[in-house]
Order: sequence, then structure tokens, then C-alpha cells
Amino acid sequence: MKQEDEHSRILRCRFYDGEKEFPEKKFETFTVENPASFWHYEQLWVERMYQDNWDMEIDEMTRLGILSKFADSSTPRTLIALLYNRWRHWGGAYSEAEEFVKWFFRTYESRPTNFQRRFERRKKKLIPMCRYYKGEQVNPYDGTEDQMKWYYESCWVEQLSTSYENAKMFRHEVGNHFDDIAEKYHVPRSLIGLFLNRYEHWACMGEVNLDLFRDWLLYAYLKIKK
Repeated sequence: MKQEDEHSRILRCRFYDGEKEFPEKKFETFTVENPASFWHYEQLWVERMYQDNWDMEIDEMTRLGILSKFADSSTPRTLIALLYNRWRHWGGAYSEAEEFVKWFFRTYESRPTNFQRRFERRKKKLIPMCRYYKGEQVNPYDGTEDQMKWYYESCWVEQLSTSYENAKMFRHEVGNHFDDIAEKYHVPRSLIGLFLNRYEHWACMGEVNLDLFRDWLLYAYLKIKK
């Protein structure tokens, strides 16, 4: 459980990504001041999450009226408190608390989180595997027989970009069925599994007719000529 908790915290970081030492080359072209400090502070936050108590800093930010300024921030409150502690340590004054807010958003939160960057990297790899969804914000097949194929492909990309564990869930849906189609037509098994799940939900009241689903996959989705 501790390992899962640590992994989820690393995903919420912006500089530290589980490395043993600061990866200097990774930030050679990064313009924000001193990324090594942010990396170190995040490392401390990840490793000491349940050892350190940041109530004093949180209470102080509340009293100064700045904690509410982070209501829409994706950064955990305890990590904000740690950064506030370091800002005060390096000379930030109580009377300049608003400057901490500006500094935080201008320097620290200007970099995407590890989760956001991984999401975008995975999304770029997954979209070329789709036949209908190409990353559009609006469904170009709206009103046609292909609109739901686009939609479920977009769901598949979203789910796998979030976590590859979702691929295991979708592959479990399909088991060893349709391996021939997956291999011959280069359709990811996890995508077939998602389609099978939705086919069962929309087209069947009881046990799935795999032959009918195979026909749908070949002739409706892949549009193979009979």
C-alpha cells in the first residue's frame, strides 16, 4: 500500500519523478529558477509525507488569507505548505504573503505534473491505433453510424492514458477471443474488450452472442467487405 501511495504522490509532482539523483540534463532548457530546489523539495514531500506535519504552515496561510488562493490548484495542500515553508526560510516576509502566491503560480505550477506529461505522451502513442478518433474535441461523425465508434475509441484513449491498468481490465473482457482479428487487422485487444463490453451493454439482454459481435467488429467497425 505504501508503494502505491508513493507512486500516486510522484504522479502529482512536477520536477521529481522518482530519480535517485537530480537529472540535470532533463532541465537544461528549463527556464524557471532553480529546478533542482523544486526537485529536492518534492522528493522530501514524497518520501516524508506521513512523517512531517504542515499544520502550522497551513494555519499561517489561512490566517494571512492566502490559502484560499490555491483552491483551484492541482498541487496537494501539504506540498504547497512545504513550499511556503521554504519560501519563508529563504527570506519571504509575512507582509509579502501575496508574493508567495504569485511566485508559486509563476515558477512552480507553470510546469505540468508528471501525470499530465505521461497522459499526453501515452495519448500520442494511442491515437494512431484508432480508426475514427484522431484527438478531436468534437465528434466529426456526429449523426452518422460511426459516431459511437469515435466516442468509444476516445474513451479507450482516455482510460489507457490515465492508467495502463485499465488495459488489463479491457483485455479481461475479451479473453482469448478474436485474437485472429487483433493480429490480422492490428486492433488492440484492450480496445476490442471495451467494444465487447459496450456491445453487451447496448445490444444484448443476456449472454453475448460472440458470432454477432465478430460480425459487427469485421463489417461495421473495420468495414471489411463480405
